[in-house]
Amino acid sequence: MKYSCQNLTQLINTLGQLKSDLDLALGREKPDIEKGLRCQKEATEIISKLNYFGISLKTYNFLVEKVGNHVELEKRISSLEIGGDSAEQLQTKLEAIDPKTGNRKFNIPGYTQRMIDEMYKGEEFQKLAASAEKIQTILLKVGHLGFTSNPTTDQIYARAFELGLELCPAGVGPYQLLKAGDQPMEGWHRIAMKQIAGLDGNPSVFGMGYFRGILCFSGDWMEPNRRLNVDPELMFRLREPNQSHK
Repeated sequence: MKYSCQNLTQLINTLGQLKSDLDLALGREKPDIEKGLRCQKEATEIISKLNYFGISLKTYNFLVEKVGNHVELEKRISSLEIGGDSAEQLQTKLEAIDPKTGNRKFNIPGYTQRMIDEMYKGEEFQKLAASAEKIQTILLKVGHLGFTSNPTTDQIYARAFELGLELCPAGVGPYQLLKAGDQPMEGWHRIAMKQIAGLDGNPSVFGMGYFRGILCFSGDWMEPNRRLNVDPELMFRLREPNQSHK
């Protein structure tokens, strides 16, 4: 099945119709028990399929309302292959040369490289390096999470958890950078992840975007009490299929 919000919409519409059918079947003077049980079984199967998308019905409806429509939400969900590379292998990819210019393909400042080096030392990266996997990510503005003022990083992460979203492994940053090098992106976004010490030791996350036509990779300050307005975009990870949601 293609990972598509249109598929989600179809499932949800069918679920709504089944609820109406169930109400009619059981609301009669002589309830149609057989039809009621059939509707209930089909509804259970659809709810199970929704778990494939790593997003709950409640969260889906909430985000469609905040983002605007299911088409726009679909644009914000994408697949990303991560892992399976040692630190040396991944670093080689990050230092790739653009054959057209003879320069490095990615602009990675020294302080960002220090964050990457710190990431390589972590247990999380060791697990990531052991095997490759494909994950689903979702790119959301702070305002899409329901905020109308300037929340702190901790408040943003807490709201995301309430919606059933997860923080990304730090390795998503470099792998998203590699993907963006092949599939140009728009704007600037940060990776919602556990912070790593960045410039001057401040808790930071990876960020990326184009600056003067060059794809840049940075370490953006994201202290727990740092406040963001509603416009910055953060990339979260969708839960693995069939995991339960709150």
